[in-house]
Parts: sequence; structure tokens; C-alpha cells
Amino acid sequence: MSDGGPMPVVPGGRDARGRRCLLLFDSIHQVLAAEQVFKERGTWCDLVPVPRGLSSDCGMAIAFAEADLAAVGAVLADPRLAPGRVYRSCAAGFEPVALSCPQGPDRG
Repeated sequence: MSDGGPMPVVPGGRDARGRRCLLLFDSIHQVLAAEQVFKERGTWCDLVPVPRGLSSDCGMAIAFAEADLAAVGAVLADPRLAPGRVYRSCAAGFEPVALSCPQGPDRG
């Protein structure tokens, strides 16, 4: 039974339900900058190849636990990052996720 708190993260970046998410950017520079922001905020992430069903110009993505979706909204608000695309694992592969993230001063 869940206590309403965040799902624990198990090895491999999946939450206890076995779901993970991917964050895609258009360049490896943005991926590496996002990885640095994840580390600064203490949020687990891993660099992984972009799955075949998804498209990214740089070919690398950031994997993170679905339980950390709210934290990723804050990561994407960092002014060093251009908007990224978030996908969640599902039975068919991955589905897009719309995040509402705070707008930084230079983000309109």
C-alpha cells in the first residue's frame, strides 16, 4: 500500500512500478548541460542512447525515474537549457509527457 509519497527508485532509474522517462535535446551540449543540472540538484540520471522509436539529432538522452518528473520540471527551467522533450515508458514503447515548468527570466 502506498503512503502517497514518491515511489522508490530502483537500480536502472526505474521507479518501483518499473517505469522510467527520457529527456531529449537537439544537441549533445544540451544533454551534457542537463546532466550537470541533474547532478547539482541531486536527481539521479543516466546518459543513454535514444531508442529507435524516438528521434534526436544528437543520439543521446537522459534517463530518469518517473518519480522525478516534478524535479525535471525544475531542471528544465534552468536558463542554461533549451526546451527538452520528455517521454515516459509505456507498453508501446514511449509516450510524450507535457511538463509545466517554471519560466526563467529569459524564457518568455
